Amino acid sequence: MNRSRAIEHLRSVGIMAAWLIGIVIVWRVVLSIDGVQRAGFAIGPWESEMYPMGLPWISFIDAGFLTLLMLVVLSLGRRLRGLAHAALPRLLAAGAILRMMGVLAAVIIGYFAYDDLVYTPLFWQDIGWIYKLAFWLAVALVSLLILLQVLRGWYEIDRSAPRFVRAIAGLTTGDSDVKSRSSGEIILRPRAEAPPEPPPELAQKQPPPEKRCSQCQANLPQDARFCIRCGTEVPDDIPYVKRG
Repeated sequence: MNRSRAIEHLRSVGIMAAWLIGIVIVWRVVLSIDGVQRAGFAIGPWESEMYPMGLPWISFIDAGFLTLLMLVVLSLGRRLRGLAHAALPRLLAAGAILRMMGVLAAVIIGYFAYDDLVYTPLFWQDIGWIYKLAFWLAVALVSLLILLQVLRGWYEIDRSAPRFVRAIAGLTTGDSDVKSRSSGEIILRPRAEAPPEPPPELAQKQPPPEKRCSQCQANLPQDARFCIRCGTEVPDDIPYVKRG
């Protein structure tokens, strides 16, 4: 575990959590002010063919705050993933689960943020069910992704997982060789290609032996007839010395 990295991510998570709490407090305080409520309902509602009953301006204030809250929740989920990866480098599923939980929370907030803006016109056209169906499909999809990451985490913590869990772990990581490897040997991320091995002839090739002068022990070229340092004649049967 990289302590400095984990502390950096923890600080980032704390900042985003403070933003989240601050936005919620400001949102509730602003909407609780009598002047804001009176102004929101005193101004004539925005009317159009899509909104036969009119759309109060306070709905736009709600949508604005909730949109900002949704973005902060998504950012918080991303930072929680980084913190989990730094604190639990061999349990990558934990970070993915936290990230997807942030997405799920953002989907739920978005449903209420755009309820008045989107659902109302669909309701007056008798197709309001489309909005609710899209919401529940999004919730089901994100929940399924979280479940897949939970099964991946089951495999990562090195339990004797059933075969279908190993298959799902391979799907979520893009690693088709999960079945044949133990979870202690895998971090469940796409494997980097190993460097190519040198040819056998290069791996077994030994450096040539050295030829030395019998008088001064100077290193000599292979075809030397005389020593380049002391001038001693080099016999043909001079012994070779292996490189150290």
